[in-house]
Formats: sequence, structure tokens, C-alpha cells
Amino acid sequence: MKRYPKVNNSRLDFQIKFNDKIGFIEMKSAVLLFDKFYGGYPDCPSIRGRRHILDIIRLHEKGYRCILLFSVAHPSARIFKPYSKGDPVIADLIEEAFKRGVEIYAFKPILRIDEKSIVVEDEDIPIVFR
Repeated sequence: MKRYPKVNNSRLDFQIKFNDKIGFIEMKSAVLLFDKFYGGYPDCPSIRGRRHILDIIRLHEKGYRCILLFSVAHPSARIFKPYSKGDPVIADLIEEAFKRGVEIYAFKPILRIDEKSIVVEDEDIPIVFR
């Protein structure tokens, strides 16, 4: 429906409509690799990231469909895990969002280039919290 909808004091990534139900998507880039195969977010403290996740939780509690989406870009990453050393508050908020029913997905974008084409694919990857 809309890119960058204003919600409270934030601009989230997308406002969506799914079967007559309004919702919101907040997408984060998980570029960090730790412990050899975990793709992590965040890599540092982020007040803005905290605010976005809190807004998603609050919107979900008001009845909106809400999704946190993590793009896990590191080629060695096999699993997404909130990185508590980067920002322990955000790591806890992501887990709290999940427990409250916010949909959380992680995927790995894959770019394949040859002489004739560029193909962008994605692969879902599992999520763990501890």
C-alpha cells in the first residue's frame, strides 16, 4: 500500500494490505557474521532500531498484521540470530516480538551473474534466539 508509512515517531518500511487486513513490515539488514555461521542483527546499539521494533510490537497488539524481516547478507551465514553483543535491548525486543505473535522471517539474498543475465534469488533461513 505504501512505502515508509509514518507511525508514531518512526517511518517503517512498508504498509501492506493482506486479505482486507492492514499491516506493516519492518526490514533490517543483518550483515554481521558471528560464531562461524550465524547472521546477526544488530552489529551496534541502535535507538532507531529499538523504536522501530517497539512500534511493530505495539501495532501488532492493536490488531495489525506485523512482520519483522531480516535480510541476512553474509554468504557464510546459515542461521539468523539476534546479536545481543551488538545491542542486548534489541535482541530482547526481537524475541519479545516473536513471543507476542509478530511474524519474523529471515532470508538470504542470492545474486547470480553470468554473461547473459543477472538473477536475484532468496533462500529462507532458520531463526534462533539463544
